[in-house]
Amino acid sequence: MFRTTRTRNNIRRTQLGIQALEAREVPAILGGDIGGRPPVPEVPDYAGSTAETARVMNLPVMQVRTAADFLPTSADIDMYKVTLKQGDYLIADADATGGVALNSTMQLLDAAGNQIAVSATRVGRPTVGVSTHESSLGAYAPADGTYYLKVTTSATTFDSHRAYNLSLERIALDDSNMSAAPLNGTGAFHAWLNVTGDTLYMTGPTGYGFSLRGNWTKTVSGSAVTYAVTGTIYLRTPFLAQTAGEIGLQVAAGQSFKVTTNATGPIQAGELTGVTGKFGLSLAPVADKVRQMFGLDVSTIALANGWTIKTGAQIKQAYQSYIQNDIAQLLDGVPYLVYGQAGKMKLQFGQVNVTTTDQAKTVLIADPADPFLYIGYKSYAAAGSLNGHIPFHTQIAPPSDSGLHTAQGESFGHVYAAGTYPLADLPMYAYGDVTVDLDANRDGMFLGGSGNASQLFHGDLKALDAVARDINVGINGGVNFGYAVAGRMITVPLGQGSAFYSGPQQGVWFKGVQGTAFNPWAGTVLANFQSGPGTEVEGYVFRDGRFSVATTSNYRLFSMNAALTLTVTNNEIGAKGSLSTPFGKTDVSGTIGFDGNFHWVAPAGIDIGGSSNHLRGIATMTIDKIGSVFALTADLDVDVKLSIPGFKITGKVGGILKMIRQANGSVSYSGSPKVTDGAMYVWNAIGQKWNKLGSLDNVGFGLSGNKLTLKAFGHTFSMNLPV
Repeated sequence: MFRTTRTRNNIRRTQLGIQALEAREVPAILGGDIGGRPPVPEVPDYAGSTAETARVMNLPVMQVRTAADFLPTSADIDMYKVTLKQGDYLIADADATGGVALNSTMQLLDAAGNQIAVSATRVGRPTVGVSTHESSLGAYAPADGTYYLKVTTSATTFDSHRAYNLSLERIALDDSNMSAAPLNGTGAFHAWLNVTGDTLYMTGPTGYGFSLRGNWTKTVSGSAVTYAVTGTIYLRTPFLAQTAGEIGLQVAAGQSFKVTTNATGPIQAGELTGVTGKFGLSLAPVADKVRQMFGLDVSTIALANGWTIKTGAQIKQAYQSYIQNDIAQLLDGVPYLVYGQAGKMKLQFGQVNVTTTDQAKTVLIADPADPFLYIGYKSYAAAGSLNGHIPFHTQIAPPSDSGLHTAQGESFGHVYAAGTYPLADLPMYAYGDVTVDLDANRDGMFLGGSGNASQLFHGDLKALDAVARDINVGINGGVNFGYAVAGRMITVPLGQGSAFYSGPQQGVWFKGVQGTAFNPWAGTVLANFQSGPGTEVEGYVFRDGRFSVATTSNYRLFSMNAALTLTVTNNEIGAKGSLSTPFGKTDVSGTIGFDGNFHWVAPAGIDIGGSSNHLRGIATMTIDKIGSVFALTADLDVDVKLSIPGFKITGKVGGILKMIRQANGSVSYSGSPKVTDGAMYVWNAIGQKWNKLGSLDNVGFGLSGNKLTLKAFGHTFSMNLPV
């Protein structure tokens, strides 16, 4: 049977039940519930009708959040609960999705139930998909607190298809201490005015940015919105609010500073399309904080009114670093203040002192919300970020337990410098781009409380264990690193590559290409493996003495060419690759003793001689180094061809052939190769063919110096072995 119940707002619903029926000849026809009315279908209800039962909507800045629900009759009320801060702009759109007109009204209420705003015909974003737009609401929050969005319909008839989709977006400046990874994402930048029209907010796609207070004028032309200001404007961020309050930006007399956006919906949601104009400013509040925290001292003498505002991505396109590459120390999703023209200043950091001239371009980039400051001048660059917003750019992935800020393969640090620096009592010097995370153990104290970054880069802190354990270092460019092999310290310069030092792990990982004509194994037990520039080097070194270093190169080994990877650890030395010996080419894989000696056994392709006299085939090759003596021993299974005018020998050769090279370069041969299953032929000039003269089996070669000789049927055949 059907049983009637009541649901939300006292609306009668019908439910299906089971009841025993009396026996009848003809089944009864169920035409409806009591009174003969058709059943009313159940309609979901996701949002409650009171403040206490309101559906909670979490609204991250600049992100649209949606909710779907139904308004079957005017008796239904849907309530949504949101949290807003003073000055936030809330956009709400209600779009019909069930093919039935919604006839909706939206109201924004404060916690006491007072109406803040009511919906209009259209203030929201364009409708997307199958929805039909119904109503929109846009309003500034007058104070921090809880607000309720009330959605109702004027429809008096019940319709279960009266469905809708609610879209909510909070347009706001996010003043939280945001981590670096989200700020490195891409997306639209935004600009909009506050409720009084005297403050322009500029943010990246996450809402991170700053505000500019001034006498702004707004011009709207279609979807294009232009904000213009003259005179002095005042920069404000949460950091500045705690220190200097505001920074005055002086627009040059007779000029204006303009910000343009494109707004397809409410202008408060306009997306940044351009910034024109320049201004002058004093960097003192930002620079002083950077100097206090990091020792990066920028004393401004004279800077023209050449500052403007650009995104991180725009700066990378417009300016280049000291090595003519993109300035990689920026985040794509952050609006920066940037200066990029001639100017005078003095700056000092680590071992570097620079006084700029007015003929050379100086690049200054500031994020007053961090605060962050970047200085680039000729071959020098440095940067500091209080919140650790400087990206690492290395080929080496830091270990998972390094303590480094990481996200999606990206890592971040607090200070950056370009130059050559000793680092924290490590057997290495870094040169190129060096980025340092100053708080690897995450205790909120930089460098273990032992100093500042300038002292670190100067080398003053290198003997302090607390510092070495509280930093992570990323190097992109080059590094001179050292380690001991069999008790002997060696140093290798990487001309191009990356290194990463982990304080918590007390180790450094590196990868790169040796940049000079310098044998990385000179003076060690591997000195016979001679390599030049272009050697690929990869490995790690720990402060407790553990290390693994692999070099891949084309070596010269006892006058032989070798394409090998040599891997040296504190436990063993290994070699793997190919070796071109005087007998032929072989692939080797084996170990090398810490005395430099080795014994390798591998199959090899034998190719000795030319077209007329040769040994060709497969052998088992034994390669030995004992002290200064190098030996090749081939267990032969090869084809042979020997010829003199009018005669030739072909067949198989087995046995042992051994070559020994002494330290003075002298070469000697020994062994007992023999011809097996062979034959001697004579040339038939009349028939123009070779005729078999006789068979050869188990006939031994004679060996004198590097000459092999074979006597058969009264004739002597010989061939020279390589030296």
